[in-house]
Amino acid sequence: MDISGIQNLNNEITTKLLELIFYGRIPSNVSLEEVAENISKLGVWLTEKKYPKTPECKKIDRIIFIASAAKPGLPLELMQAVLKVLRRKGDIPVFGVLTKKDLCQEEEEELKQIEMNFKTTLGLSKLNYLNCTNYCDENIDEIQQRIKTHYPELDKPVHKFLIQVLDPVVQSIDFHTSPGSSKERVIELVYKMVATLKGIDNMHMLFMIAVILLIAIILALVFMRP
Repeated sequence: MDISGIQNLNNEITTKLLELIFYGRIPSNVSLEEVAENISKLGVWLTEKKYPKTPECKKIDRIIFIASAAKPGLPLELMQAVLKVLRRKGDIPVFGVLTKKDLCQEEEEELKQIEMNFKTTLGLSKLNYLNCTNYCDENIDEIQQRIKTHYPELDKPVHKFLIQVLDPVVQSIDFHTSPGSSKERVIELVYKMVATLKGIDNMHMLFMIAVILLIAIILALVFMRP
């Protein structure tokens, strides 16, 4: 699933959108822009109802974050949002690819710093990180020649990286379906309630919740009177 185009933000709308994507809760005929608008209008709580979990959910089992070394800055906010979602919901293996190092205009030391920031922000090790050159360029004739020719210096690092990505030993873990103690379940439930309340940015929804709580308190006081 290619989800390019998400803005470099680390807010509640972005994290909720990523959560719905990672855990397969967006129907195939719905655009990400439409989902983001619904999150903004409905708030996190109602979004959960609009995009429920279903048996047909196609969860993501690998995340490959691709960034360009040739661009002036890394999407650090979006990278942090990805990790925030994973800490909330589960553990999906994350891989990182830094492309176009051959087109990078920075000095070698600055390129190393870009690499360090990329790997540190996503928590990448040597096994789940690839720094590769730009395989294709703007010369159509050369691209056609490359189709018929092998370039080991370009191909081998990519092949090794794909072997790591496709390793069946690497698996994703969903905190909501994995076994756990009763204490862990209670902690998880409390965290989810707090996270949901924090995510509600719709004032009308907050007002409705306050009214419902007030009515519940009044009814409790009425029925508890001797």
